[in-house]
Amino acid sequence: MSAKNPRTPLGPLVIDRSDIKTFSAKDPLFRIHTVQGQHPMQWNGLREFGPLRQMRWDPQPLPRDFHPGFGVAYCATDPTTAFAEVFQSRRIIRVTSTRALSAWMPSRELKLLDLTGLWATRNGASASLHSAPKSTCRAWAQAIHVEGAKVHLDGIYTPSTMTLEPMVVLFSSALSAFPTAPHFSELLTHQAVKVMATKSAQSLNWPIL
Repeated sequence: MSAKNPRTPLGPLVIDRSDIKTFSAKDPLFRIHTVQGQHPMQWNGLREFGPLRQMRWDPQPLPRDFHPGFGVAYCATDPTTAFAEVFQSRRIIRVTSTRALSAWMPSRELKLLDLTGLWATRNGASASLHSAPKSTCRAWAQAIHVEGAKVHLDGIYTPSTMTLEPMVVLFSSALSAFPTAPHFSELLTHQAVKVMATKSAQSLNWPIL
């Protein structure tokens, strides 16, 4: 156990009104999602299978399986963070037709637990919780999902461990906040997406293939 970030919460979580960030319906969200292969995902789909070891904030309880009502979608507030999060393992941005970049504005304001403030410290962890081992973050996400249901949380607002820019992790309660269609949704091979991928690669100093 880390003294700063226990592997699991030490007691019941407390979520006050001051811990909730309201994410504006005028601000965009970006997501890179698989569109071909064994596990394709729509731009507005939430994954209910989990928790996955490679993911940080999966809210599904163990054992790993399908857990209806425990969906999750990882979104960024800028394209570079979306690319950094998806391609972080090899640090190579691969422009392929198996993935798409989608962007949209929520159809309503989102209520998100703000991990950029003092909430984690007040609940027995620290401000570095977002960069704790992924298994620790998943255990906290599971507890946040349960407690957050009482205050109608839509998910988590947390710094990206790759760029420190905001990430928005959506839970199943956010399904009603998806618009009927995205503002933008194209394969990574689309020319406009290639431009964004190239700019992101330059910012990250990563190769692009």
